[in-house]
Amino acid sequence: MSTHSFLIALGTGAALIAFWFAVRFPERAPENLQRLLIHVAIVMAAGWLFAVVLPVLIYTFLAGAWVLQMVHETFSRFKK
Repeated sequence: MSTHSFLIALGTGAALIAFWFAVRFPERAPENLQRLLIHVAIVMAAGWLFAVVLPVLIYTFLAGAWVLQMVHETFSRFKK
């Protein structure tokens, strides 16, 4: 397996695990924008370390999923 293929598989796997977690445990998502931004800041800081790639990627995609959930909830309130 080439390095390129491995990195694609690693990123895809991390994204799938993160989005599964976001769907399976919606109650674990941050309850407000401030806490969400704290998670995003942690991800940005941890992303520079590259010490443990898979957990960092999973956490990055999980924070992204939480952003999408919060945006969806915010816009769905305006429909009603």
